[in-house]
Order: sequence, then C-alpha cells, then structure tokens
Amino acid sequence: DEVMIASDPDREGEAIAQSVLDVLPSSSRSKCKRVVYHEITKKAILAAIAKPREIDSHLVDAAKARQVLDRLIGYKVSPVLWYSVGRGTSAGRVQSVALKLVCDRQREIDAFKPVTFWYVDVLLGCRDGEFWARVVAPKDKDNRFLDKKLASDALDRVRKASFAMADVQRATKSVS
Repeated sequence: DEVMIASDPDREGEAIAQSVLDVLPSSSRSKCKRVVYHEITKKAILAAIAKPREIDSHLVDAAKARQVLDRLIGYKVSPVLWYSVGRGTSAGRVQSVALKLVCDRQREIDAFKPVTFWYVDVLLGCRDGEFWARVVAPKDKDNRFLDKKLASDALDRVRKASFAMADVQRATKSVS
C-alpha cells in the first residue's frame, strides 16, 4: 500500500530518493514516503517508519548544487592533476581546496629566504641558584643579532661586565 524510500540520511541520499520517486509511475508517487534512520537496528527502523515524511526539496537542491560545483571546479582542476599526478585522476570541491592549500604552502616555501642570526645568552648566578638571561638585541623584535660583529661585541661586553639583581618579579605566562 505504501512505498518507503530509505536511502542515506544526507543530501545525496535525499537526491537518490527523489530520483527513485521520479522513475515511478505517477499513480504510485502519492504512496511514497521518505524515512530516515541513522543505525540499522529494529528500534531505529521502526521509529523511522512511524515518522515518514516527504522528500526534502531543499536537500535535493543542495545535492544538485554540490554536483554542479564538483563539475565546474573539477573540470578545471583535473587537467592540473593529470599533468602532476597522472592521467585519469580527478578533482572536485574538496580536492580543489586541498590543492590550493598545498600550492599556497609551496609558494611560501619557495619565497622563504633563510636569515642567519645569533643570540647572546648569559648564565647568571645568585644565592638561590642560576638562571639564563638573554642580551637585548637592538632594533630587532625577535631579540636576535643579525650581524655577527654586533653579537661578538655584545658577548665581549657581557664577559667584562658585572651584574647585580635589583628586583625579582614572578609572573605566569600563557603561550598559545
């Protein structure tokens, strides 16, 4: 008496349900209902059958839009994959985004210019033990010396200097 269509519970499943409905004779279409369940258990199936519904045209439209995007993007990206990966490979929305991320990262790697730099650290002692301190590098936000001569000069000044601790401040820092 009734036809229940129970394809996958996502937009593609909804589009499949619509396709099944479309091939049925028009006299049978009014008897069709859509049921959705997320697990194959007696309880879940009986609950789905107890709440049949119409096919959701919004989900069907979303599936069609997704297919169109796959084709529009895939047709442009797939030839790139044929060249770099091999004939017969294809790409869609997801692969296109992944490919873009890989290409962007490769551009960053290609544009990277290595920089040689030096830090000048000093081990200082006090009554309670020892601690490391870093010499402040002038004009560098990362506190590093970009010129070896300036780093050597700072190291020489540290070796000749004497230090006195004026104050101790304790703080909690969160690094993310």
